[in-house]
Amino acid sequence: MKMALAFLLNFIVPGLGNLILGYWGQGALQLVVTLISFVLVLTVWLTFFGLVIFGFVWLYALVLWFVHLRKQKADRTSVSLSEMNK
Repeated sequence: MKMALAFLLNFIVPGLGNLILGYWGQGALQLVVTLISFVLVLTVWLTFFGLVIFGFVWLYALVLWFVHLRKQKADRTSVSLSEMNK
């Protein structure tokens, strides 16, 4: 449930889902850069740069969520394998 919520929040507002997952520094940085990109989008001259920055932050937030998912699955697998070896 936590992973699904984090994915949805990262999909809508990059960085917010990573804060839920416990990536405080990266989540806060992504939120700040997202806000900066929104401000750039509101300016007429820098709209393209704002959209590009927002796209990179959004992609990074989703990649970080995917890395967390893979790490969580690997931890479960290693625990189950260590229990089998006992």
